[in-house]
Amino acid sequence: MFTINHECGVCANTANFQLSTVGRFVGIAGEKSQRDEQFPGETPDGALIRGFGVSHCPHCGIPSLFHFRVTNENFRRIQENLNTSGLLFNQNNYLTEVESFPKKFEPSVHTSWPDEIKREFTEAQKLFRQGVSPTFILFACRQALDVSTRGLGATKGSLKARIDSLRERGIITSAVADWAHHVRVIANESVHESGGSIEDAEECLEFVKTFLTMTFTVPEEIARKRSLIPAN
Repeated sequence: MFTINHECGVCANTANFQLSTVGRFVGIAGEKSQRDEQFPGETPDGALIRGFGVSHCPHCGIPSLFHFRVTNENFRRIQENLNTSGLLFNQNNYLTEVESFPKKFEPSVHTSWPDEIKREFTEAQKLFRQGVSPTFILFACRQALDVSTRGLGATKGSLKARIDSLRERGIITSAVADWAHHVRVIANESVHESGGSIEDAEECLEFVKTFLTMTFTVPEEIARKRSLIPAN
């Protein structure tokens, strides 16, 4: 068998994907248009070829297709190991992954957000994709909100106090503050009472994204546009 350590494009879990089938692309410019077995020995062992493999995610079970480059020699080794009990890992660099389908998870973040906030919100999105308990997703949303209030200059007190401070300073509106408190409360209740639903988690994710857009992205965009206006 042959495995590739890979992040699933559907559930975002990282695991060893065991290939069930491999093959070689044919008809590609610079490569033979006929199958290798019809012309044995024509492709040098060290020649790079394009191959593909099929597997499925050990976590969610969704099939994945891998497109890779590999030497002709290593391609044969992979083929030979598919139906044997021996385990061949790609950590030995037998091939180079070019792309995979479904595409790997791409978090919804913006360049205007500080790196720590990007990390926290990315983690919340990954947990949602992985289908874990809503409690973990809600806590991750609260954490992203917590970090963002500090990034906005509210560094003292509890999260509740920091949200109120941002509202009092006019950085966020009363409506946004109310929603931020909603996320804080529902996340706290979920952690302490093991409650919360997937709908709650999805709603909180959307709010935190909106919160970050309003407090980081919009001000940066306004500043950028103002900088383009000629001085009088």
